[in-house]
Amino acid sequence: MPTQAALSGDFSQLESAACQSSGTPRTIVSPTTGQPFPNDFVDPSLFNPQALNLLKYVPVASNPCGQVTYSIPQPQREDQYIGRADWTQSAKHNVFGRYYYADYGSPGQFSKTNILLARQRGVVERAQSVVLADTYSFNPTTLNSAHATYTRLAITRGPAPDMINAKDVGINIFQPAQNFMEADISGHFSIGCGTCSPSIFRQNNFQFADDVDIIRGRHHISLGGDWIHYRYDFRATYLGNGGFSFNGQFSHDALVDFMIGLPSYFTQSNPFRFDGRQDYVGAYVHDNVRLTKRLNIQLGLRWEPYLPVREVFKRTQHFDQTAFVAGKKTNQFDNAPLGLFFPGDPGMSRGFTYSKLPIFEPRVGIVWDPTGSGRQTIRAGYGIFYDTMATAYWEDQTVDAPWGSVIGFPNPAGGLTNPFLGYPGGNPFPLPSPPTRNQIFPPGGIYINYPLNAHPTYTHQWNLSY
Repeated sequence: MPTQAALSGDFSQLESAACQSSGTPRTIVSPTTGQPFPNDFVDPSLFNPQALNLLKYVPVASNPCGQVTYSIPQPQREDQYIGRADWTQSAKHNVFGRYYYADYGSPGQFSKTNILLARQRGVVERAQSVVLADTYSFNPTTLNSAHATYTRLAITRGPAPDMINAKDVGINIFQPAQNFMEADISGHFSIGCGTCSPSIFRQNNFQFADDVDIIRGRHHISLGGDWIHYRYDFRATYLGNGGFSFNGQFSHDALVDFMIGLPSYFTQSNPFRFDGRQDYVGAYVHDNVRLTKRLNIQLGLRWEPYLPVREVFKRTQHFDQTAFVAGKKTNQFDNAPLGLFFPGDPGMSRGFTYSKLPIFEPRVGIVWDPTGSGRQTIRAGYGIFYDTMATAYWEDQTVDAPWGSVIGFPNPAGGLTNPFLGYPGGNPFPLPSPPTRNQIFPPGGIYINYPLNAHPTYTHQWNLSY
């Protein structure tokens, strides 16, 4: 942390050999001339007023090397409740229901004398689940089991309500969140954190499964199906309030760079929004055949089509290098870069990738007693298993233009005070949401790209045991 001497312009102690991990003194230079500051003294008139305003919230180190030791309170409370009811309607019919509820809370921290406490995110989380199950025995050899499930997870995350933002210290940038800011001074201290940004996450999942077991002679046949509907919505500020990095490239000390207001990198975006929907469908049939007293064979097949995530408001895109070279562009947005396409363009999927319907997963297993004495067993099995990408995985594309429109650029001309000074077209934020057809696609935009024809992840699994 800065010492009182440093706040007065004297960095001689902080740059001395005694305060460097390398054991050798560091020379700080003037960003204007490239020449060393005489006696490591920086004229306080060079200090950036916004940096000084921010330093009012930072503890001043009494340690000559700037070391400050502090702790972050993290009070937590959790409450859980569960209830279940069973109903035996008859000897053939059983029903049960279960409800689970959990609340968790850990408030964010902030102090006007120590903004470093704001590096611990606050969170309020509520989880709920409801299960209804019905088991019915048609006869001694046929059993049906059905389950309906609903789960909900609601998370509100962010800093303390009285935390400051960049405008509070005089920085000229748009601030959608009133209580968040982020800055990193390499090798010194940081303010805020990525997971500290004000965010809301909502997950609602609906599931229905039905399984039938049938015993016929030597056969134990199992068959059934499963349907799950995922809904994942989130709202996050994150880069919406902007983020500054200081690495010491101008003066050789990141703290000096910060105090004179020269960030090495700046990034900002619109607030992020994602409304993802995904369906999972699975169906299977399995037969456990007792061929002899010494040999069982199991045969199974599962159908599990790959149904990609869909974004309700079509916040997805795909970049095609071939189309870029050919000079082709989307018909959805007038100002989009060449080669960038959106839902509604020819060949674009409604989801993030194309569906894959003919996905089958065979399984086979053998259990063998080679002598019939019951003292030895040989088992072997093989199967193919596919995976489904998590719904939240695809949220990354919401950072792209024209939705999040993340912009990142080094050495902003306006420094810490006005980072968009000299930026083509001026400060673009806030951009309209939803975007208009003629919305600007900012220079320096960041785009995350996925292949449209991705093959779902799968594994071959086998085992052999004696």
